[in-house]
Amino acid sequence: MLHWSLMHLRLIVFLGISMLGWAERRFDAAPVNQALQEAVGPKGVPGVVAMVATPDGVLYRGAFGEARAGRGMAVDSVFRIFSMTKPVTSVAAMQLVERGKLELDAPVERYLPQMAGLKVLTGYDASGKPVLEPARSQPTLRQLLSHSAGFGYGFWDEKLVRHPDKPNYLQAPLLFHPGERWQYGTNTDLMGKIVETVSGQNLEEYFRAHIFAPLGMKETAFLPAATVHERIVSRYDRQADGTWKEDPQPAPANVTPRGGAGLYGTAADYIRFLQMFLHGGEKVLSKKSVAEMRRNQIGANHVRLMKSTNQAFSRDFGFHLEAGDKFGLGFQINPVAYEGGRGKNSMAWAGAMNTFFWVDPENRICAVILMQTMPFFDEPAVRGLQAFERAVYRGLR
Repeated sequence: MLHWSLMHLRLIVFLGISMLGWAERRFDAAPVNQALQEAVGPKGVPGVVAMVATPDGVLYRGAFGEARAGRGMAVDSVFRIFSMTKPVTSVAAMQLVERGKLELDAPVERYLPQMAGLKVLTGYDASGKPVLEPARSQPTLRQLLSHSAGFGYGFWDEKLVRHPDKPNYLQAPLLFHPGERWQYGTNTDLMGKIVETVSGQNLEEYFRAHIFAPLGMKETAFLPAATVHERIVSRYDRQADGTWKEDPQPAPANVTPRGGAGLYGTAADYIRFLQMFLHGGEKVLSKKSVAEMRRNQIGANHVRLMKSTNQAFSRDFGFHLEAGDKFGLGFQINPVAYEGGRGKNSMAWAGAMNTFFWVDPENRICAVILMQTMPFFDEPAVRGLQAFERAVYRGLR
């Protein structure tokens, strides 16, 4: 159990470091330092690392609280970023589109023949047997990348939880007909399998050669190097009384890479990935591909509230729902600016242990905030994210 003593409070003392990465642009770090300091504590989160950057350099980096019992958080602490893996897989897919290896509007079964003949789970009969009907169309790669193909997650869909066979992502039925609506799901895991099939490399190898090496992301991997193990942040689970229970979770000895989750990394590495989009894809993608990723791909549909089926894993979650946000190829897109925050048409997503990012082309900045707590979208983490975002934009003005 996490005990907040004087020693722990000292860990919260400001470790933030602000740095002017763009001589003509001033950034006031004080509001961000204050927001992050206040986000950490008995009623907040155990620890946090955050970074803000322009295309030309880092404006802010800060670390507060503790990474594990007796060890303070540092700007080079290593985090499990879970679904922040998805944008990386999406970039890999777009690279293969550029090389003529993939077609966005091709059916998934062209690249994964085992996915032919998909059916939609419409419900259950009186005996509890799944009721299925043939899909009216086969999902496309574009629909996978925009989470409109019909695949879901059991964490956020009662129909999948009830399925007697508990199918994996290569066997699960569709939850709706492709293109019918938006729903967050295992789509990017399937895209990861397609990247591996077409490239002839597993995702660890592909990402390292085509994304991580060009961008200088030396400490991001599915299987983290032994030299960084001591910097991996513990997982903290929130208990019923609001306190935190630490789970050190040692680094894996082996792993099967998946497109939807699994990467470990640092804030510095991920900010390099985000800066790439502000540079129009430099070293990794063409400007045309970046523009396509930023475009609304779900038509009149919009991102909706995801209702949790497992409150220990995730609370109900949804970002900016009142604005009818859209989804591009790998990112949520807000057509309306956040009040006091990111500009319109920013790109954003998150990871299950409360890691978050956004890329704001309108204001030419990107930001990442990393925590390591469960459940996802828990109130202390969301409060910290929102306070951080508002503070970033106060610092810019």
